[in-house]
Amino acid sequence: MDIIKFTGFRDPKKYTTEGKHFEHSVKSYLIIAEKLVSKFCSKGLAKEILSDEDAISNIATAIMMADWRWKKDYKNKQNTSRTQYSYRTQCALWAIKSFLQRKKNVHNINVKLS
Repeated sequence: MDIIKFTGFRDPKKYTTEGKHFEHSVKSYLIIAEKLVSKFCSKGLAKEILSDEDAISNIATAIMMADWRWKKDYKNKQNTSRTQYSYRTQCALWAIKSFLQRKKNVHNINVKLS
């Protein structure tokens, strides 16, 4: 059993590959991320994200993590479930929003040089 510890997440956890089957390569996750950015972002924002290697790789990572965390039998409080596709899309949208928030925060920092 392979155990991988991820850092840089709010809640660092150990994720195991036991019982998981991944159909996608890193390259295919990047392609999925590019398609989602093109579908859900304005042309200007999509161009900016697609030209930023860190941004697109963060979105691809969010999609990978969505596949890792997704549970077929999960039900929410309303006793409804979601498809893996919809969960991936939601995680990608959260990653895009995080990119926008980080971009906004960088421009709001006041730096004093002495």
